[in-house]
Amino acid sequence: MAIFGSGDKWRVTEVGMCSLSCPQVNFQFENPTAFEDIYNFIQTHLPKRPSTAKEMASNLATAAPGTEETTTAAYQVSISYLKLSILIILFRNYLN
Repeated sequence: MAIFGSGDKWRVTEVGMCSLSCPQVNFQFENPTAFEDIYNFIQTHLPKRPSTAKEMASNLATAAPGTEETTTAAYQVSISYLKLSILIILFRNYLN
């Protein structure tokens, strides 16, 4: 959680109580590593997405049927094919 502003009263509110177990990066005071801390936290906690169609297809092949991974992988593959077909249509229309 990133902390901005100049007060400390928010800590006794419901938001403050719920955030006790969250990692916090404080921007209220001079903190030269605050942006790097947030960036590193985001990079470590974001799910890794495959970047190529081959990786997506291999994820689809290795996932168990009916699981969230299968659905997500199938969705990613279908979106990439949809983007490719739109690109082909645009090129074809441009050439005509």
